[in-house]
Amino acid sequence: MNTFLLLMGVHILAVASPGPDFFLVVRASLSGQHKETIVCCLGIASGVVTHLLLTYFGLSVLINQSKWLYSVIVILGGLWLIQLALSGLFAKSGSWNAMPATKFSSHWTAWTNGYLTNLSNPKVMIYFVNVMSPLIQQQVSGWSFFAIASSITIWTFAWFVLVSTLLNQASIKRLFQKYQTLVDKLFALVLLCFAFFISYSELS
Repeated sequence: MNTFLLLMGVHILAVASPGPDFFLVVRASLSGQHKETIVCCLGIASGVVTHLLLTYFGLSVLINQSKWLYSVIVILGGLWLIQLALSGLFAKSGSWNAMPATKFSSHWTAWTNGYLTNLSNPKVMIYFVNVMSPLIQQQVSGWSFFAIASSITIWTFAWFVLVSTLLNQASIKRLFQKYQTLVDKLFALVLLCFAFFISYSELS
């Protein structure tokens, strides 16, 4: 339960922080295609499922074959996350005013765009490598892993659907823009602590 709460807390902030998935949903929302944007969010969630499965089972095999190589990968991933967190802490806030809208020709195109955008982001894979590490080390499997993976996937989908819905309202959009920088800094700080914790645990 402690591991579950830790991972969900980190993931909630991670999803709220801007990235390729977030900006894709924003651009799609600006086009007014609400149904297609929901399908795009489903594609992003499908990408998260793929990352979770590949990372979890890949790390499981790796730790059985070569513990030191597993440790190297986790530590390098932790260093990458530290660099990402530091850049987020000192980054300037952006603006959505000049962001172009994205239109989808079909539901399939919307799903494919969401899925491939999430799947092709190397930072997502590195993030999940470190998120899955505590589960691997505690040998979490079966229904426990299914519950955690399902929660992460459902939250990802729900968050982006919420973003899409809120951005269709001008007042909410302005509020979202106002506090987005604060969310960015908070996520970067939590991610920095999490990356240090994972790296230190693996080194020790």
